[in-house]
Amino acid sequence: MHTTTGIITYEPRRNLKGGSKWWLTVELPYFFGTMDYYRWLIDTNWVDADSRSMKRAYHRPSHPPHLSINRGEEPRANGEDWGKFMAGRKVKVHYSNLIRQTSRRIDGKDHFWFIDAEIEDYVKLRKHFGLRYDYKGVPFKGHITVARAY
Repeated sequence: MHTTTGIITYEPRRNLKGGSKWWLTVELPYFFGTMDYYRWLIDTNWVDADSRSMKRAYHRPSHPPHLSINRGEEPRANGEDWGKFMAGRKVKVHYSNLIRQTSRRIDGKDHFWFIDAEIEDYVKLRKHFGLRYDYKGVPFKGHITVARAY
Protein backbone atom coordinates (compact mmCIF):
# COMPACT_ATOMS: atom_id res chain seq x y z
CA MET A 1 0.00 0.00 0.00
CA HIS A 2 1.05 3.56 -0.71
CA THR A 3 0.11 6.62 1.34
CA THR A 4 -1.00 10.17 0.60
CA THR A 5 -2.72 12.89 2.62
CA GLY A 6 -6.36 13.87 2.27
CA ILE A 7 -8.74 16.37 3.85
CA ILE A 8 -12.17 15.42 5.21
CA THR A 9 -14.65 17.60 3.33
CA TYR A 10 -18.42 17.98 3.62
CA GLU A 11 -20.48 18.76 0.53
CA PRO A 12 -17.55 19.49 -1.81
CA ARG A 13 -18.14 21.60 -4.91
CA ARG A 14 -19.28 19.34 -7.72
CA ASN A 15 -21.01 19.83 -11.05
CA LEU A 16 -23.92 17.56 -10.21
CA LYS A 17 -27.52 18.08 -11.24
CA GLY A 18 -28.72 17.38 -7.70
CA GLY A 19 -25.79 19.18 -6.04
CA SER A 20 -23.55 17.60 -3.43
CA LYS A 21 -25.87 17.72 -0.44
CA TRP A 22 -25.03 14.94 2.03
CA TRP A 23 -21.72 14.20 0.33
CA LEU A 24 -18.74 13.50 2.55
CA THR A 25 -15.36 12.96 0.92
CA VAL A 26 -11.68 12.90 1.58
CA GLU A 27 -10.30 15.34 -0.98
CA LEU A 28 -6.83 14.47 -2.31
CA PRO A 29 -5.14 17.73 -3.37
CA TYR A 30 -1.72 16.08 -3.78
CA PHE A 31 -2.95 13.21 -5.96
CA PHE A 32 -3.30 14.83 -9.42
CA GLY A 33 0.15 13.70 -10.61
CA THR A 34 -0.41 10.17 -9.33
CA MET A 35 -3.77 10.04 -11.09
CA ASP A 36 -2.12 11.19 -14.34
CA TYR A 37 0.48 8.44 -13.95
CA TYR A 38 -2.17 5.73 -13.47
CA ARG A 39 -4.06 7.05 -16.52
CA TRP A 40 -0.82 6.91 -18.53
CA LEU A 41 -0.36 3.29 -17.42
CA ILE A 42 -3.88 2.43 -18.61
CA ASP A 43 -3.31 4.19 -21.93
CA THR A 44 0.09 2.55 -22.48
CA ASN A 45 -1.04 -0.94 -21.44
CA TRP A 46 -4.64 -0.74 -22.62
CA VAL A 47 -4.68 -4.32 -23.96
CA ASP A 48 -4.28 -5.57 -20.38
CA ALA A 49 -6.12 -2.71 -18.65
CA ASP A 50 -9.31 -2.51 -20.72
CA SER A 51 -11.92 -5.21 -21.19
CA ARG A 52 -12.79 -3.85 -24.64
CA SER A 53 -11.02 -5.10 -27.74
CA MET A 54 -10.42 -1.61 -29.15
CA LYS A 55 -8.43 1.20 -27.59
CA ARG A 56 -10.44 4.09 -26.15
CA ALA A 57 -9.57 7.60 -24.98
CA TYR A 58 -8.92 7.60 -21.22
CA HIS A 59 -9.81 10.86 -19.48
CA ARG A 60 -9.56 12.40 -16.04
CA PRO A 61 -12.62 11.68 -13.91
CA SER A 62 -15.24 14.45 -13.73
CA HIS A 63 -14.35 15.38 -10.14
CA PRO A 64 -11.00 16.17 -8.48
CA PRO A 65 -9.28 13.17 -6.84
CA HIS A 66 -11.17 12.02 -3.76
CA LEU A 67 -12.35 9.07 -1.75
CA SER A 68 -16.12 9.13 -1.13
CA ILE A 69 -17.37 8.29 2.34
CA ASN A 70 -21.00 9.26 1.75
CA ARG A 71 -22.68 10.08 -1.57
CA GLY A 72 -25.98 11.76 -0.90
CA GLU A 73 -27.34 9.46 1.81
CA GLU A 74 -29.02 11.52 4.53
CA PRO A 75 -27.60 10.80 8.01
CA ARG A 76 -29.84 8.73 10.29
CA ALA A 77 -27.98 9.79 13.45
CA ASN A 78 -26.14 12.87 14.71
CA GLY A 79 -27.49 15.10 11.91
CA GLU A 80 -26.57 18.16 13.98
CA ASP A 81 -22.90 17.18 13.54
CA TRP A 82 -23.11 17.21 9.73
CA GLY A 83 -20.47 19.56 8.38
CA LYS A 84 -18.62 19.67 11.70
CA PHE A 85 -17.59 16.18 12.84
CA MET A 86 -13.90 15.81 11.88
CA ALA A 87 -14.36 18.50 9.18
CA GLY A 88 -11.12 19.75 7.64
CA ARG A 89 -9.05 17.10 9.41
CA LYS A 90 -6.02 15.87 7.49
CA VAL A 91 -5.91 12.08 7.28
CA LYS A 92 -3.61 9.47 5.82
CA VAL A 93 -5.05 7.68 2.82
CA HIS A 94 -3.64 4.26 2.02
CA TYR A 95 -4.07 3.12 -1.56
CA SER A 96 -3.22 0.15 -3.73
CA ASN A 97 -1.15 0.24 -6.89
CA LEU A 98 -3.45 -2.30 -8.57
CA ILE A 99 -5.69 -0.63 -11.14
CA ARG A 100 -9.12 -2.24 -11.48
CA GLN A 101 -11.92 -1.68 -13.99
CA THR A 102 -15.64 -1.57 -13.29
CA SER A 103 -17.39 -4.62 -14.68
CA ARG A 104 -20.07 -4.62 -17.33
CA ARG A 105 -21.21 -7.97 -15.89
CA ILE A 106 -21.83 -6.53 -12.42
CA ASP A 107 -23.16 -3.00 -12.96
CA GLY A 108 -23.47 -2.63 -16.72
CA LYS A 109 -20.54 -0.20 -16.88
CA ASP A 110 -16.99 -0.84 -17.97
CA HIS A 111 -15.78 2.71 -18.40
CA PHE A 112 -14.21 3.52 -15.02
CA TRP A 113 -10.79 2.54 -13.62
CA PHE A 114 -10.03 2.82 -9.94
CA ILE A 115 -7.64 1.82 -7.18
CA ASP A 116 -8.69 0.55 -3.76
CA ALA A 117 -8.15 3.05 -0.95
CA GLU A 118 -8.93 3.40 2.73
CA ILE A 119 -8.65 5.74 5.67
CA GLU A 120 -8.58 4.69 9.30
CA ASP A 121 -11.73 6.67 10.16
CA TYR A 122 -13.93 5.50 7.26
CA VAL A 123 -16.10 3.21 9.40
CA LYS A 124 -16.04 5.68 12.32
CA LEU A 125 -17.47 8.45 10.11
CA ARG A 126 -20.21 6.26 8.62
CA LYS A 127 -21.14 4.83 12.03
CA HIS A 128 -21.30 8.32 13.57
CA PHE A 129 -23.99 9.33 11.08
CA GLY A 130 -25.90 6.06 11.38
CA LEU A 131 -24.95 4.92 7.88
CA ARG A 132 -24.32 1.34 6.86
CA TYR A 133 -20.62 0.59 7.19
CA ASP A 134 -20.21 -3.07 6.30
CA TYR A 135 -21.45 -5.83 4.04
CA LYS A 136 -21.82 -9.30 5.55
CA GLY A 137 -19.49 -8.29 8.37
CA VAL A 138 -16.76 -6.89 6.11
CA PRO A 139 -16.22 -3.14 6.67
CA PHE A 140 -16.54 -0.83 3.67
CA LYS A 141 -13.32 0.70 2.45
CA GLY A 142 -13.25 2.93 -0.58
CA HIS A 143 -11.66 3.65 -3.92
CA ILE A 144 -10.19 6.47 -5.97
CA THR A 145 -11.34 6.71 -9.58
CA VAL A 146 -8.30 7.39 -11.77
CA ALA A 147 -9.76 7.31 -15.30
CA ARG A 148 -12.94 7.19 -17.34
CA ALA A 149 -13.64 6.40 -20.99
CA TYR A 150 -16.63 8.45 -22.15
